[in-house]
Amino acid sequence: MVEWRVLSMLAVENHIPAQRICQVVGLDKSAVSKSVQVLQNAGYVQSQVDAVDARRYTLSLTAEGQHLHDQIFDVAKERERRLLQTLTHEEVELLIDMLNRLHKQVDHVNAYRP
Repeated sequence: MVEWRVLSMLAVENHIPAQRICQVVGLDKSAVSKSVQVLQNAGYVQSQVDAVDARRYTLSLTAEGQHLHDQIFDVAKERERRLLQTLTHEEVELLIDMLNRLHKQVDHVNAYRP
């Protein structure tokens, strides 16, 4: 699952530092680092010296990584379509709205320590 989130982020924003993935996806540095290593070893992600700051490295998808992302994305979209096909457009919009509102409460819920 973490590898998918890294692939997805790099499909949206290519040539970014691992720190950017942590910020956007909400994963800790070690989880992203491990996943990037797995993806690099498999040939799906490559790193290169940052053009702006030679002390940093940026990550990008390889052609194989983009192909893998596209395959997984197609499967995910079809599964989503099948899951939601019994709902009307309005119900889907309402569901998304409710899920977004619940998601905004996660920090508040997690802050509760009895």
